[in-house]
Amino acid sequence: MVLQGFYTLGCDMNQGNGGCGIYLWVKRYQPAYISDINATAGFEQDAVLFKEGYTRLDENTNRGAGGASVFIWYRLAMNSQNAVRDLKICDNCTTPSNHKMVNRDLNQGTRGTPLFLYYIKEQKNKSRPIQTISLIVKRIGCRPYKKAGLKVIDRNLNEGNEGVEKFLSFYQ
Repeated sequence: MVLQGFYTLGCDMNQGNGGCGIYLWVKRYQPAYISDINATAGFEQDAVLFKEGYTRLDENTNRGAGGASVFIWYRLAMNSQNAVRDLKICDNCTTPSNHKMVNRDLNQGTRGTPLFLYYIKEQKNKSRPIQTISLIVKRIGCRPYKKAGLKVIDRNLNEGNEGVEKFLSFYQ
């Protein structure tokens, strides 16, 4: 559905009920591109980021891990010129070249590996702009995203702790 301009809203409408995830899909009137990424721990900055035009992925990266509630945020723009072109998840020792770090440990407060989200806006190798990102719960959930043409970063965001497996995916 992503290939046809649809994207999923980040909230499982069946979360906590023991059944399969149920998600609402919507279609954008025209393409939009991710122009900025942020992350927060807790809920104190939510109102500010919403007012600044950010959308929150409605899935805590630390669910079940015992740490802070960490959320990834993104802002959309209609112009692809200033769009994010690539994402990486790395530990704090391996900063990818030319990438900007989102200043929040995605494993904050857990005993897991400190992991950080990095992004780049520079056009390299004719990379396309990123239109949507989402968090996938459990490795088994990655298969349909890959089959649909989305890129899945193969690094569990709850690496080294007891939290629910999470993987970041994006579509260009």
